[in-house]
Amino acid sequence: MVNRWIGLLLFGLLQSWIGASPAAAQQTAELLNSAMRNREQGNYTAAIQDFEQAVRIDPENASLWNHLCSARVEAQQYKLAIKACDQALTLSTKYVYALGNRADAKTYLSDYDGAMDDINRAIALNPTYTYGYQQRGWLNIYKKDGDLLQSAKDFHQLLKLSPNNSSAMAGLGYVQIQLKDAHGAIRWYDKAIALSPSYAYAYRSRGIAREMMGDLTGACTDWKEAKRLGNTQVEAWIRNQCR
Repeated sequence: MVNRWIGLLLFGLLQSWIGASPAAAQQTAELLNSAMRNREQGNYTAAIQDFEQAVRIDPENASLWNHLCSARVEAQQYKLAIKACDQALTLSTKYVYALGNRADAKTYLSDYDGAMDDINRAIALNPTYTYGYQQRGWLNIYKKDGDLLQSAKDFHQLLKLSPNNSSAMAGLGYVQIQLKDAHGAIRWYDKAIALSPSYAYAYRSRGIAREMMGDLTGACTDWKEAKRLGNTQVEAWIRNQCR
């Protein structure tokens, strides 16, 4: 995780540091190291404080604003996250990762149209942006007027770029449920669970597909596993349908 963070940060930060004073560059580097450690440990409040201090030192660095945005999303500070991503995009108008992070924040605020605009723009800028296809695939599921055929296309494209993406498999399972193809849905959920054995949503949804087939025993087994893994939605189903 930390290595991934370093890789994402370095390109955006190097140009800013070239012209910075040695003391400012050193202070910013220390704040970044602290932020990465805090985020790795799930201490998003401390990570946000580190990033906020870093952008005060280097307010023209789009990468810092983007990572502040991302940390705020993880801390569920969605409106503040959007402000940070707005700043990143003001400084760098074609910043694909900032568009993706802003779309995440908008999705959590149920601004699906705004999120879709950001994702469409991100994919247009970078047609190999895997997370963009994942986001757009799920957005077309969340939206009341969403295009399930486009959702399926995006998930298939994601699997071409990232063959072991369990989220894409679960998304395709959902599409199959909507098409009343329980067998097809189960095949996708089986694949998702094989790759991600702790994927609560996949167990929950495979249970729905099994219920559609009349396999209530199998459905209850999946729902109980989903509950064990932290999914609360299945509790009522277990209570009302399972013995």
